[in-house]
Amino acid sequence: MIDDLCPICFDHDEKCGNCVMCSKCGHFICGYCVVKSYKNNIESCPQCREPYFENNERYISNLHYLIKKNDPVTSLFAKANLGSFYYGIKKWYLSREFLKEPALNGFKGAANNLGKLYFHGYGGNKDFHLAKKMFMSSIEIPSSVFLLGLMYQNGQGVKKNYKYGKILKRIGINIVGVNRIFHCKTGKTIFI
Repeated sequence: MIDDLCPICFDHDEKCGNCVMCSKCGHFICGYCVVKSYKNNIESCPQCREPYFENNERYISNLHYLIKKNDPVTSLFAKANLGSFYYGIKKWYLSREFLKEPALNGFKGAANNLGKLYFHGYGGNKDFHLAKKMFMSSIEIPSSVFLLGLMYQNGQGVKKNYKYGKILKRIGINIVGVNRIFHCKTGKTIFI
């Protein structure tokens, strides 16, 4: 079990898959609080005051250490973060390998990223059936809804249904989370 609560909001969701770990001290900060911190130009850990990602090698080393621990939830959490890290630096094959297990165990951020890898064929072959499975398990994430809509419009891995696909894409564009919206033209999540 991950024992640390987010030091900012004092909450913690083991299956969020969007938390970050400070590369210096190893404390976890929930993704929501990291976004709020960045919006306020605060890019340092609230515990040690060092930048979150000062040293990528240390960050990767800390995650590998957590993967080797005997606690399955901590290991899944670390794999989800490591897979997302490799996704961010475009090491697609490594990203696929680390995201698979967390995605199949309910980590929505990992499922969304893995779905995108399957959808685009990054790190391996395109697989629209697996992409659909991952997008359906992370349907709360706007980019999952949007890309699922694109699949329906084009008949990729699903029965072609242009109208349904268009509706899904529009929903994906217009879903507003706590502080984010997915923008279809840029393909990025914009924090508002």
